[in-house]
Amino acid sequence: MNPVVRTLAWVLCAASVLLAGCAVPTAQSLSEDTWVTVAIDGVAAVVSPPPTLRWTDAGRVSGSGGCNQFSGKYTLDFDRMAFSALAATRMLCVPAPQGQEDKFFKALEQTRRVQLADGVLLLLDEQGKPLVRMVKASR
Repeated sequence: MNPVVRTLAWVLCAASVLLAGCAVPTAQSLSEDTWVTVAIDGVAAVVSPPPTLRWTDAGRVSGSGGCNQFSGKYTLDFDRMAFSALAATRMLCVPAPQGQEDKFFKALEQTRRVQLADGVLLLLDEQGKPLVRMVKASR
């Protein structure tokens, strides 16, 4: 494909994504806030406190599964995201309905893409299926 045509195609693609209200988050845009889980695998997070994520700096993430705290690493390249080397506390927790914390940690392991649309952060699997839906925590 002609380089000019390829560049034009990328520009049009990026413009259509922005016009549709979707954006690719950057490490800086994620690190400004704590993100609170509102749904895991399409099921509303029903137990308080809900799982959270906080990007602490480039390549580091921390948060809570609802009971256990965790930290680790992530990679972000355009819309591609993956978590690795996550370490969690092993507190004795009352099991949440539907295994909310276990599902949250499993979803983080399966995350391969990320999307930010209208203030909603979506963690997606390789095929684009939403795994976790998050919003910014109230200040």
